[in-house]
Order: sequence, then C-alpha cells, then structure tokens
Amino acid sequence: MSTRLSRIAVAAVAVSMLSASSLTAQVFTGTTVGGPTWNRPVGGNPPAPPLSGVGTNVAYDVLQFRVTLAGAYSFTNQALVPNNWDNYLFLYSGSFNAADPFANIIIGNDDLVTIGVSGFNNVALQIDTDYFAVTSGFANSNQGSYELTISGQGQAFVPSASVPEPTSMALLFLGLGGLGVASRRRRLR
Repeated sequence: MSTRLSRIAVAAVAVSMLSASSLTAQVFTGTTVGGPTWNRPVGGNPPAPPLSGVGTNVAYDVLQFRVTLAGAYSFTNQALVPNNWDNYLFLYSGSFNAADPFANIIIGNDDLVTIGVSGFNNVALQIDTDYFAVTSGFANSNQGSYELTISGQGQAFVPSASVPEPTSMALLFLGLGGLGVASRRRRLR
C-alpha cells in the first residue's frame, strides 16, 4: 500500500510541476509620474468604502488588458524609480472610472511582499472581458515607474485599436478592385 501511495504522491508532484511550468507571464511597464489624480480606495477583496485619507490626490496609471484563457492569474507590481516607492495596485472589470472608484472593483492591495511590491494572487479572470490594472501610490507624494507582471494559464494582452477582420479586408480590396476595373472600362470607351 505504501508503494502505491508513494507513486500517487510522485504523480501529484509531477502534475503540479507541469502545471507550474505551463504558466505564462507578461510584463508591462508604466509610470504614474505626471498622470491624472484620484482619491483612491483602501485595499481589500473587494475594496469597500471609505476612500483613503492619505491618498486623496494621488497620481495613477491604467493598463487595460484581456486574457486568452479563463483561469486564475497573479499580479506582481514592482516599484522601479524611485527605488521602492510605495505603490498600490487595483483591479477593475468591465470599466474604470476614477470619479467612481468602487464601481467594478475586484481587488486592491498595497504591500504584497514589502513596500514597493504590490499585487495579489489567484484572481479568477474570464476571456472576452476588459480588465483595468490601476497602479497608484499609497500617499499623494508616492509616484514613480513600475513593472507589472501578470501570470496565469493564458496570456494577458493589450487589446489593439479596432483591427479589421480578414473578411472585411478581403471585401474592401475586392471593392477597390471593382472600382479600378470600372474606371478602366470608362477610359477605354
């Protein structure tokens, strides 16, 4: 019996290692310096009123993204310059409006590991949904550049500005070709 349990344990570890190795991570950089300001919420899961008493007019930066697979994702936001500035990370679903900071909020966190590293783990995300990662400072004077790492089973990506589908492009070129033929016929008459 103990041999069988050992094999099951080894198999479980192998599956766990395979799952961990299949995680992908994307890194995004940005800065809050010179950004718009807001009265940020206090962190939590999900954050709820009141608004911060020290982050009343603090700069923020927004990253809009989507994911390729539904599942659990982790977020690590590392303060870069100035070194270990006190950053804060919030996640919104569907839309973000700084004037209504509790609408659509999923989670917020100040110090994931230590000052200068904010984030959260195992947040369930869906495909075909816009998410907004909002990097801010703890207090009004906290601002700087950052590196946000999003990791999970799928990839996080920034949706591009309306790119026409291949079918639409084919119809456009077909129409342009037709106009060219019609124009040539008129000139030959």
